[in-house]
Amino acid sequence: MMQHLHDVYGVRHIMFVDDLFLASKVRVTELCNMILDSSLKMTWSCTARVDTVKPDVLALMKKAGCWEISFGLETGSNLLLKKMDKAAEVEKSEQAVNWTAEAGIRTKGLFMLGFPGEDKETIAQTKDFIRRIPMTIMNLSKFTPYPGSPIYRDLYGENIREDHWEKMNGMNFIWSPKGLTVEELDRQYQEILMAFYRRPQIGFYYMKLTLMYPNHFVRLLRFGLGYLTAKARSFLSGRKGLLVKPCDTSLD
Repeated sequence: MMQHLHDVYGVRHIMFVDDLFLASKVRVTELCNMILDSSLKMTWSCTARVDTVKPDVLALMKKAGCWEISFGLETGSNLLLKKMDKAAEVEKSEQAVNWTAEAGIRTKGLFMLGFPGEDKETIAQTKDFIRRIPMTIMNLSKFTPYPGSPIYRDLYGENIREDHWEKMNGMNFIWSPKGLTVEELDRQYQEILMAFYRRPQIGFYYMKLTLMYPNHFVRLLRFGLGYLTAKARSFLSGRKGLLVKPCDTSLD
């Protein structure tokens, strides 16, 4: 299939969106060997659980063209990971990211802010965790309890709140943990992202990437303009740089 996409459509990169992509060492090894035997000139990325990666498999994946792995790291708090029913612990996540970096594969960390039980201490733990690991790119979503999920029933019972539908996209705080306001969550959200992307090594990496691929500069420029525009609108509307609107602070 990869050969067909490359030869017929000129596809040069593919992403495997499967959290259990690395669950079978045999399957991944066979795939990598097939790619190497075919001399297929394609890069690829995948998603994986932190408890499924091993150094020998990562080395083979890199050789076969793997460029990036996305891990659902979620938080730097073991307490929150347990509340999320995650099998992995922070130490295991850190080990997986280190192994990935040592193999020459970049890590995309997927995090979430505002899960029930989140507080200033868990936020500080997440910030410290992000500072420690050799991660290249990160996404930070806002906790969203989706109707039908166990966590939604825990928070709202069986009632479906129609006023929340338009905000259920992972980019709006529609619920806040005890002791944290929406304004504080939004402020922490921005601080976490800015603290990561302001790191010198991250800036150098993206500068190198831009020099290698000039079209990457256009994407960075669009992102920068979008961020500055959002900030300007926030200050002009009296929100002092926060992204939430006044109507968003009243959740119930």
